[in-house]
Amino acid sequence: MKIRMSFQKSIVVLASLVACGYLYVSPASAQDNLRSQINAQFTGVIPGTSTGNAIGDPEVTGNPITDQSTRTGGFQANYGYQLNKWTGFDAGFGLARYSQNFAGDFGSLPVQSNLREIETEFLLHIPDHIARIHPYAAVGVGALRFMPTSNVNNAAGVLAQTRSSLVVGGGADFDISKRFGIRADYRALRFRVPDFRMTALDTEAETHISEPSVGVYFRFSKVSIGKKAHTGV
Repeated sequence: MKIRMSFQKSIVVLASLVACGYLYVSPASAQDNLRSQINAQFTGVIPGTSTGNAIGDPEVTGNPITDQSTRTGGFQANYGYQLNKWTGFDAGFGLARYSQNFAGDFGSLPVQSNLREIETEFLLHIPDHIARIHPYAAVGVGALRFMPTSNVNNAAGVLAQTRSSLVVGGGADFDISKRFGIRADYRALRFRVPDFRMTALDTEAETHISEPSVGVYFRFSKVSIGKKAHTGV
């Protein structure tokens, strides 16, 4: 219940930020040639370790189980649109291999799954005083789909499961030309540990994934916001 309420509050906060960003668009900025771009990035997936209650109720004392996941890499692609010099949006899709090991009284149960990540974020663009560097902060929500592979070592009976996530982070775009550049980014995703629809693995615990990434972007329109124009090389 606490996790559900936290997710609902995050939706309200995100919606409020989006509304403020939309209302902030002035007639002058509406005529600017704002940034619209696609990004392709390689990501590092660095999971946290969590410990929860084996009987699935954090209010009742029981023997704990530990969920430990291995570090891996992945790929992410997204589309971004800048409303004005302060605000914008990102929507993305990511792929990675996610391997977990649950340990408790039952021994050790490994689960290898394919992770599919969908997220949308509100971006706060930080005013840049360096022509070719565009920093930003991000907050948003996402959905993580854990799909067990056919690995023979997987625990028997595990099924695919989706978890909602809170997303915070930031990064910067580095222009190489008026159309192309490099993006360096960091995201932190917080979500409830998947139990793959097995009661024995339902810990009610939360965990997180850290995702540093680097990649390239292609811009559909050059930067021409306010009085400053970046014409590129």
